Amino acid sequence: MRHLVLFLYFLFLSSGFAGISVSFILWKRTGDRFMGWISAVLVSFTLWLIITMINYYARRIIGVSIPVVAILNGVNFMLGTFSYLFMFVALLSSKVRLRPWFYLLCLGPIFLYYLLILIGSTLLPALLAPAADYPHLYGMFSVAAGSAFVGLVGYGYLRSAELSPQDTIRFLRRWLGWGMIGFSGIIFLTGLILTLGAADFQPAITLEFLFFFLWNITVLIAFLRYLTRPSAFIEEGKISEAFIKEFKISAREAEVIALVARGLSNKEIAESLHVSFTTVRTHLYNIFRKVGAGSRVELLQIASGYRQ
Repeated sequence: MRHLVLFLYFLFLSSGFAGISVSFILWKRTGDRFMGWISAVLVSFTLWLIITMINYYARRIIGVSIPVVAILNGVNFMLGTFSYLFMFVALLSSKVRLRPWFYLLCLGPIFLYYLLILIGSTLLPALLAPAADYPHLYGMFSVAAGSAFVGLVGYGYLRSAELSPQDTIRFLRRWLGWGMIGFSGIIFLTGLILTLGAADFQPAITLEFLFFFLWNITVLIAFLRYLTRPSAFIEEGKISEAFIKEFKISAREAEVIALVARGLSNKEIAESLHVSFTTVRTHLYNIFRKVGAGSRVELLQIASGYRQ
């Protein structure tokens, strides 16, 4: 059993380091803040896994003291908190704004979960004294809160996917979103079974790390897809020469297209290029006319058919 656990730790850590590397590359290439926060999720998850591995072998093989184990558990709790916080911030980084009540709905269950943790050592026993026949009530709520949070954030990723101007970011939002929705159902059912049947059961490899492994695989697939699919944005946001020659794009128009690909608005493009808002609109009109595009998304889809 120990050899299997060690193999899984090695597999998950390898995927974690690979996922961090390619996510940083995609962040640099696309310039999208969503990709930056995904990188932060993978970094915190990887650190969480490393501390969990140290804790597991320290308790079962080396035999460290209880205070050391308590410290490691506290660090793990903080890393897990940051991992899920970064997932939510990645949703906020989208230029597609969902309704405010949706964000509150995402945060509601997880806020109550942490509130119960804070008051659990003092007020909670008294509050739940009449419910002594239900010792797993707290565990059931924790599972429900966590799965609800993950599922709602995943739904937010899906809602914002199709409106993202970059194909790679659309792909990541879509598949990470579906993965989070599916995982929320799995973790709820599994957690409910474990909570009701074996409250003290603590597996060496938890479902969170399987979820983390699937995130890394999704990011790796997105990176391979980015490398193999034609792209007009080869290096540092530059447009391919083939695209420029085909449609007779000027140097200034190429700069405008590169900034459009990064998701900037007309006002932001004007500020970046130090020109007027009207000038940017004129450039975009000329670009759409030359390329035959009717929208920014269509423009980027046409441009992505050309590689250096």
